[in-house]
Amino acid sequence: MPAMKPELLDFGDNFAAYTTAEIEARFIYKEIFTDHCYDIADFPENPFFVDAGANIGMFSMYMKRKFPHTKILAFEPAPSNYGILQQNLAYHSLDGVEAHQCALGAEEATEPLTFFHLMPGNSTFVPEEKEEMLKIIEGQFPPEFIHSLYNSREQIDVPVKRLSDFLPASHEMGNIDLLKIDVEAREIDVMRGLDDKHWAKVQNVAVEVFDIGGALASVIDFLKSKDFTNVRAEIALAGQDDPDKPKVYQVRCHRIYTGKYSIIQAQ
Repeated sequence: MPAMKPELLDFGDNFAAYTTAEIEARFIYKEIFTDHCYDIADFPENPFFVDAGANIGMFSMYMKRKFPHTKILAFEPAPSNYGILQQNLAYHSLDGVEAHQCALGAEEATEPLTFFHLMPGNSTFVPEEKEEMLKIIEGQFPPEFIHSLYNSREQIDVPVKRLSDFLPASHEMGNIDLLKIDVEAREIDVMRGLDDKHWAKVQNVAVEVFDIGGALASVIDFLKSKDFTNVRAEIALAGQDDPDKPKVYQVRCHRIYTGKYSIIQAQ
C-alpha cells in the first residue's frame, strides 16, 4: 500500500494536528484532550514525562499545552508515525520534546513491526493479538473500516532500545513525573528496560494493557515490585461487556499520593 499523505485535521478548541488516519486520531484526541486519561496526579509546574508509544504526538501536544516548559522524552518506532510526530511538533512550534525513532524493550535488538496503514497507532510486534482486540472495538468503528484493517498492513524492521540508555545517571536527573506506556503489547518488556536506579525516579505510571496471556497480572505485579502503591486497573474501552473476551485496561499507579488520583473509566 502506498504511503498516505498526512493532512491537517481540525479537532476544534483551537487545535489541529497532522494525521493519515482521521478516525483513529479523533479517538485518541478524545481519550487525551476530552477524557483527560493522563491527568492522574498533581504534576509539578515543570514536569518531566516519558512517552513510550508516542504515535503522532497527541500526548506531547496535550502536555505542552498544560505545561509549556515541560520536558518530554518520546519514542515512536514506525517511520510514518515518527515523521508525522515531528511534523506536529514543528507545526505547534514545540520545543523541549526529544523524540527518538525506535521502540523500547528489555534488550537492544531489531524486530519486525506490523504497521497498520489505516490504524497506525495500533501497529504492533504481536499482530496475532490484534485479531482478539478487533472483536472488542467492532462496535466503535464502521464495519468496513474494521474489515479493511488487516488488508492494509506491512512489516517493517525497527530498532528496539532500552529506556535507561536514554537517561542520565540517576544522581544527575530529577524525577520522571509520568511514565506513559501505550505500545500495543510487550508492555512488560518496556518496563524491564528501565534500571532500578531510574525506577526510583519514576513517580507515576500510566500503561495500557490488553489482558491476554496474563499480561495484566504481570504488569501489576511488576509495578508492585518497584514499590508503587495504589496500583489500579480500569476498563479502558466502552463496550467490553462480554465476560468471555479479553479486555483492554488502563493501569495507573503512583509512588506518593498527591491528593488528585483520577481514573477515567469508560461508561
